[in-house]
Amino acid sequence: MSLSRPTGGGRTEEAESSEYCVLGGAVGAAVADQLRADGHSVELVDATADADDAGDDPLSAFDDDALAAASTVVVATRSDSRNLLLAQQVSTRFEADQILVLVHDPVRLAPFAAAGHDPVCVTSALTRTVIEEL
Repeated sequence: MSLSRPTGGGRTEEAESSEYCVLGGAVGAAVADQLRADGHSVELVDATADADDAGDDPLSAFDDDALAAASTVVVATRSDSRNLLLAQQVSTRFEADQILVLVHDPVRLAPFAAAGHDPVCVTSALTRTVIEEL
């Protein structure tokens, strides 16, 4: 799956420059670093901080401006349930053109896709790569 976002979504040409907001811990930081190395504008939000203090609003600790400006949001924490919850909150509160969500358990790919997100499963990608190399 490519990290390029689809065209459209009502954004202006000026806003077409790649702007990403990455929510996550170590994996999110690695994704943000690679996007920056590729010349993209990236805001990294540590989605593991204050995870227990968020209460009913899991996005309350995050920078709304960073999320509102992002055309693509990548959600990549260590927890599938947290990733799904964050992705759902982002999709209902912000106008991101694309929401990529890390899925750890391949069994959960279909529900994430059914929720309207673009799931990325490391286990599935690694499996495909190993089989192609055999």
